Amino acid sequence: MIVYADILLVVNLIIDFFLLKISLRLLKITVKPFRIISASVVGTFFSLYIFLPKSPVLVEYLVHLAMSGVLMLICVGYRSLKSFFRSVITLFAVTCIYGGLMISLWQVARPKGMVINNSVVYFNISPVVLITFTVVGYFLYIILSKIFAISSKNAKRCNITLYALGKSVGATAIIDTGNSLVDIMSESEIIIADKSVAVALFGNTDIIKDPLLATRFRTIPCDTVSGGSILEGFRCDMGEIYLEDKTISLNNPILAISKAPIKEDYSAILNPKILDLEGKKNENTEKINI
Repeated sequence: MIVYADILLVVNLIIDFFLLKISLRLLKITVKPFRIISASVVGTFFSLYIFLPKSPVLVEYLVHLAMSGVLMLICVGYRSLKSFFRSVITLFAVTCIYGGLMISLWQVARPKGMVINNSVVYFNISPVVLITFTVVGYFLYIILSKIFAISSKNAKRCNITLYALGKSVGATAIIDTGNSLVDIMSESEIIIADKSVAVALFGNTDIIKDPLLATRFRTIPCDTVSGGSILEGFRCDMGEIYLEDKTISLNNPILAISKAPIKEDYSAILNPKILDLEGKKNENTEKINI
């Protein structure tokens, strides 16, 4: 079969664009569309690899791994070795899953006009079909994005109250399943909140001007999709979480200040494991009674 370079480039431009969008969504990273398009354009030139003689499987993987590295450098840049490695592996995994699906389709159905060489997929399709599938794919992506956005907005919320220095402050918190942050030293519960919450409770966050506040200061290492980071926090006297018909009490929780302002309809983020505290307390009580 004759492989036309122009069709190859256009098809892979579209494929690369969506593979990058999926990878960035998995990584929870938002970048400007121009960066994604630029990376997709560069990725199309890797598709010319199809014209080379069949390579060993290991060489194919190394080429695609190198491609993933270049595309992620264009998309998100380099912040740290750990974050770069995570982004490259994510794109590489998404690409491998896509390639595996296409190879399975090719082996089972042997569709006409489809060629795979060096793990590069080529579809010999008309411009009309290509445009149609592109439009349909784009709208499917938009619909799925809306669904994911709605799911995020409908994430469970609760009210919390934090106490310190004879004062208290209330806030609305979201229960984030992607948050597993705990204090590894004391295993205290950590509540990530907007800086305004800390200021409302402690009056300020300047430990140099406030020696008493300095005794409550904590640094909390955390791991995010963009790499390692350190959150500044302050130990509270106690906290309460109001969830439906029950109240969960926290002993000396840590209020960690979010790096970025929280500009949503909530101002704090909870680790869902905190909600298991009441159940664990009841279990411990039952064991003692036995």
